[in-house]
Amino acid sequence: MTDKIAVVERWLEALNDGDVATLASLSSADIEIVGPRSSGFGRPLVRQWAERARMTAVPLRWFSGAGSTVVALCEATWHDTDGRPTDTLQVAMMFEVDRRKVACLARYPELERALVTARLHRTDEVVHQAA
Repeated sequence: MTDKIAVVERWLEALNDGDVATLASLSSADIEIVGPRSSGFGRPLVRQWAERARMTAVPLRWFSGAGSTVVALCEATWHDTDGRPTDTLQVAMMFEVDRRKVACLARYPELERALVTARLHRTDEVVHQAA
């Protein structure tokens, strides 16, 4: 795993654990979040988004090149206020990592769109070796 993938992996672990404080600490102060409905900037938005979305994202595949961008194809699950799953689907999440913090998160419904936006290719897939 590269350092930038490790940062994204920790970020996703915090999201999945509902640890909003750690999620914010792993995000740059001016993080950009781009979603299907809107976009915005800043750590307060990360906190609001995580609490509102109640989403978990389990990485299935990783893509990374020479730059600062990482794409994770994830199985995403949204939960109701009682923690019960309400919807599950695959999404592609593109991350920009700067100074060991997530500086941008964009969510896409298809892997190809995320890869094109990130200027990555299927050949940039990184095989995750479990420890």
